[in-house]
Amino acid sequence: MAPSIAWKGDMPEVSWFWPTPSRFDVANITTQGYHDEVTFPMIVRGTPPATLRGVLTLSTCSNVCLLTDYPFSVTPTVQNADFAHDYARAMGKVPLRSGLTDSLDVGYRPGELVVTATRAAGWSSPGLYLDTIDDVDFAKPRLRVEGDRLQATVPVTDSWGEKAPDL
Repeated sequence: MAPSIAWKGDMPEVSWFWPTPSRFDVANITTQGYHDEVTFPMIVRGTPPATLRGVLTLSTCSNVCLLTDYPFSVTPTVQNADFAHDYARAMGKVPLRSGLTDSLDVGYRPGELVVTATRAAGWSSPGLYLDTIDDVDFAKPRLRVEGDRLQATVPVTDSWGEKAPDL
């Protein structure tokens, strides 16, 4: 489940960015997300209220994964000397929106999503992270690199880990 924020009060437009998640196992289930700590860089356009308030909803996992609400209240302060460095570091963890692949093809056969991408510059440490779909579970992708071609095969089941849904 992707993180979300429900803002309290009048808020101008806010763009927030998600860093590349990690993949890890919890109770024999492979999941993707953030472990221990995450920084979500944001851009607030317009005049923000004196205090930013809202509720951040994240999936948190220990033995099971549950949606957890984190109410927050932040009073913006004068920019400190480390802000530009910290912001640039946080944005450096956000995946690029375009330019990562020269071509991208997606196909589905019962029980498997197949993503094929080419990149003339080759692949050094590729990863594939998928948004959730109701009642669909995507398992850990199997990645195969051959030169400039990457093929990711993702096992797909329903939420019960049984039959493959029709995507």
